[in-house]
Amino acid sequence: DWDWARWLPHCNTSRNESGKGDLLAFDPRKVRRTWDTLQAELQRRALRAQDEDAGDVTLPFLVVVVDALSQAADSPLHSLSTEAAVALLLTRGAQLGAAAIFVVPERDQIPSECRAIIEMEMVNNCPVFRYAEIGLNSMRYDGVADVISERDANLRFARKLASKMVRATFGADIATSVNLLELFSILDNKNYDRPNAFPILQWWRESRKAEKSEWLRVPIGLMAGNKVRSLTYAADIDGVHGMIAGTTGSGKSELLITIVVGLALRYDPSVVNFVLADYKGGTAFDPFKPLPHAVDVVSSLSGLAGVRTFTATKAEMNRRSKMLAETNTKHIVHYRQKNLHETREPFPFLFIIVDEFAEMVKENPEFKGYLDSITRLGRALGVSLILATQRPAGVVTDQMRSNIKWRICLRVETAEDSRELLKRSDAAFLPNNIPGRGYLQVGNENIELLQLARAGAPYTGDQEAAEPPVIWRTRSNLSGTVDVAAVAARSAAAEVPTISDLLIALMARLAAENDDVVPQKKPWPDPLPVKLALDTERLPGDVKPNPNLPLNGAVIDWMEEEEPDWRNPIDWHERAMRARIGLIDDPANARQIPLTVDFNRGHVAVFGGSGWGKTFLLRTLITSLAATHSPAELHIYILDFGGKGLDVVRELPHVASYALPSQDERVTAIMRRIQDELEQRKALLSQMRTDSIAEYNAAHPQKPVPAMLIVIDNFMELRESYEPLIPELTTYLRDGRANGIYFIFTSQQPSAIPNKMFNMITERMTFRLPDVSEYQGVVGRVGSQLPEIGGRGFIQYEGEALEMQIALPLTLSVEDEQAGLDNTKKLAVLVERMNKAWGDRPRPQSVDLVKALSLMELFELLDKREYKSVLDFPILDWWRESRKASKAEWIKAPIGLVTGNKVRSIVFDQNVDGVHGMVAGTTGSGKSELLLTLVAGIAMRYDPSVVNFILADYKGGSAFTPVEALPHAVDIVTNLQGMAGARTFTAMRAEMNRRSALLAVTSTKHIVEYRQKNLHETREPFPFLFVIVDEFAEMVKENPEFKGNLDSITRLGRALGLFLILATQRPAGVVTDQMRSNMKWRVCLRVETGADSRELLRREDAAYLPNTVPGRGYIQVGNDNIELMQVARAGGPYSG
Repeated sequence: DWDWARWLPHCNTSRNESGKGDLLAFDPRKVRRTWDTLQAELQRRALRAQDEDAGDVTLPFLVVVVDALSQAADSPLHSLSTEAAVALLLTRGAQLGAAAIFVVPERDQIPSECRAIIEMEMVNNCPVFRYAEIGLNSMRYDGVADVISERDANLRFARKLASKMVRATFGADIATSVNLLELFSILDNKNYDRPNAFPILQWWRESRKAEKSEWLRVPIGLMAGNKVRSLTYAADIDGVHGMIAGTTGSGKSELLITIVVGLALRYDPSVVNFVLADYKGGTAFDPFKPLPHAVDVVSSLSGLAGVRTFTATKAEMNRRSKMLAETNTKHIVHYRQKNLHETREPFPFLFIIVDEFAEMVKENPEFKGYLDSITRLGRALGVSLILATQRPAGVVTDQMRSNIKWRICLRVETAEDSRELLKRSDAAFLPNNIPGRGYLQVGNENIELLQLARAGAPYTGDQEAAEPPVIWRTRSNLSGTVDVAAVAARSAAAEVPTISDLLIALMARLAAENDDVVPQKKPWPDPLPVKLALDTERLPGDVKPNPNLPLNGAVIDWMEEEEPDWRNPIDWHERAMRARIGLIDDPANARQIPLTVDFNRGHVAVFGGSGWGKTFLLRTLITSLAATHSPAELHIYILDFGGKGLDVVRELPHVASYALPSQDERVTAIMRRIQDELEQRKALLSQMRTDSIAEYNAAHPQKPVPAMLIVIDNFMELRESYEPLIPELTTYLRDGRANGIYFIFTSQQPSAIPNKMFNMITERMTFRLPDVSEYQGVVGRVGSQLPEIGGRGFIQYEGEALEMQIALPLTLSVEDEQAGLDNTKKLAVLVERMNKAWGDRPRPQSVDLVKALSLMELFELLDKREYKSVLDFPILDWWRESRKASKAEWIKAPIGLVTGNKVRSIVFDQNVDGVHGMVAGTTGSGKSELLLTLVAGIAMRYDPSVVNFILADYKGGSAFTPVEALPHAVDIVTNLQGMAGARTFTAMRAEMNRRSALLAVTSTKHIVEYRQKNLHETREPFPFLFVIVDEFAEMVKENPEFKGNLDSITRLGRALGLFLILATQRPAGVVTDQMRSNMKWRVCLRVETGADSRELLRREDAAYLPNTVPGRGYIQVGNDNIELMQVARAGGPYSG
């Protein structure tokens, strides 16, 4: 029975009656705690033994008595040999001032490390003992043991000793715990036995008065003599900045709660504000969110979040500095004493409390500069910094130590951590069973031992007295809506609510119920939202209308109105080609602003890794522009090389063309359209003497020239697949903006865009890139890597790299999700509404080549007028005009449409397309149609006296039967085989000789000059003569001698007006180099083999033309690039 020992002063660490015998352990849980406490104490002594200044570590001497005589089945004493504390005690006890006495029933249960044994035995009713020490020549004794015969003698002895007070050391009289209620009760000499006993509202009202303005004070705990120790935040007393260190379980978090709650109790929210930040993103400060003084609770300071917070803090300090200068006040207290906080702008004290600052500084060394700035300048501005950490070693600079005057060190892991704050090791040896025990040092003064108060201690008093259950009305502040009823409910739901929770709920209630308690503004905006859309009208935490939202109200109208439309023309000066697509965070100016893409400033490039939002940005941009610009004001061309992410917007009435990487024809067509538009717009601006399309449209709002937006998603794919187009694209970028042609590119890497092009792109933004250094070349220097948030990026704004959040096109509501909609499907709904609204009104002309084209349609496009029937053609007028000497020219013949649906005519001029040509195409390709179109087109424009035809079919077919009645057709040769062919070429040679002599006699160089001199009227006629031979390849194969006749015509025919056109199905092997050099233009429709295509074009493309589109082919002039073409049909059905 050891119960008597609880009265021994040697078994007590507490001077309180309730704590007597706290070193005794009789139940399993207490035994477990005792071993842990003993192990920690021995480890501390071992650490102190290494410290030269630690003094004697062996006092007080520890005697551990282990009574194992009668053990319960679950007794932890069964596992003595595995206890770390026992092992340390047995191996190093002598050096650490500790020893153990084991009382066991059997010799074999004695731990092997014991150095001495006492055996007890009853001999003839007499207790005898044998004492032996291990080792050679060791001490041994036998004898009769003393026995206390009277049962209560040990108890009486212990009680007598209990009255003998041991001399107390410094701090020994400090209470081992004190809660916030007790601390304030001692301080004010009043009994605050419950949270609502505090006269909080009275204190707040007093603190607002100008005559009560002072440097703030807050009680934090008890010092020697159990006197209250308060911190006074004045530079000449305790200082305005502080640092706290303490390991897990030391009471560090409790101290922070005590400081915050203690200040909040005494001072009105308009007097003191808190910004609470946890570097690691923990939840330690979440309970403070309802506190009316807490203007911001920052959930993370890692990466950009830290940069943002400190940048915003700097901006707030600049604002305060300006206020002091304007009011000619020295510091915040002076400002408040002059009552300027009531008559001018509010000026509360601002406490910035950062937990885990050491890790923050280690991982972000650049943050030290921010901290130094706050500690250097904060005093006069009322900005106080409190830094807390578990491990301060290695991060506290001399600058910090000189500017941060007060430092509290609770129990820390190592002596180095203690020395970092206190310049001595004492805090490493504080007991681990007394949370809140620590040292305070102010400047270089001696340290003070304190027992810090617990505001977060459980409240065990009367719950109803603490806070009666009521339903409070909510009170709004700019940090969000605080539902204090919910706070109370949360506290009520807890088994044992804490004092701080109850006090915070009470203060939230008082702020809500009293109009003189003014809601506090955050010194900076909330961080950028993670989710945002063009139609978002309110962000989480917004109470008042957000001036930045919605980003695009027109989008809301499009989704909500029954019959939406583009009701007003776009303002070309103020709004055209400007799209708000997100928010920009500008912490340096404590603001957030809409992210507006303004193409009037320049073209746009967007960079970023896959999956971070580039394609969604394009969706949002296109949606925003389409909502405000009608299809008459904006044409969009999309090169979707990023995985069909823009497919959903291709059906917008604004979209002229949408191309995928594999659609070579369409990509080329888009480039040709850009070139054509650029030329036309340049001509228009020159004619109108206007600097830009925007200016022109502003002057002609009823008939604007539509802006052109070229969207290229994944520029690298374009560059790899269409490298030859890059020089052209560079030219378009240079000239496009003034002419109303704008570009936006996306790319994973900035290096994908050539330097020359990159330098022309003035508007750049980027999403997350793999390496922080890559941002430099896009937006300038950035503070840290972007967080892993979709749509989060950087943009250069007013010379600074700022964080941005891109919006989605539309908000996705719970109802949308229940209806099976996702972002893409909901956007498709908006696209359909726009399509329906535009109806049958004219849409942008597609760049895709038509798949069929009549000769009448071709002439309508050429003449830009409508021909309802062939009778509408003014053929007789054209003929009369063509006979005039003043109209003499080289022949032009429209044959079809090329890329961009632009009319392609062959100009039979050696300096343009050349005067001779070749046509190839297999059966069904449209070859015969092309020949008929050529003949008919020329015959319609030119009088029979101006142009003649000799039409020859080597096989004697009927290809030319439809035109044999033409007055221009002077000869139809249906058979060139044998003598018939020889006769024909002999006649041509004679005609060439006649023409040559005529030119010589009249001293004219060529046929056009002859006609310009009107000699065709005053002398002999001199018509152009087209010799068209179908199936020439077979003719040459069967009659090789005819090659010479053909070469002669192609060599001499130009000046004589004799032009040769050769057509065949299979040109392979018959086109000589001489032919190719003299026959400048070549048209290759679909052919059977790659060899046939190469014969005319030097490439195989024509072999892969679709067999379902007759008339589709390529035209090539000389060695120029080939051009895709759709040939018009002169022989098609006529329905006029």
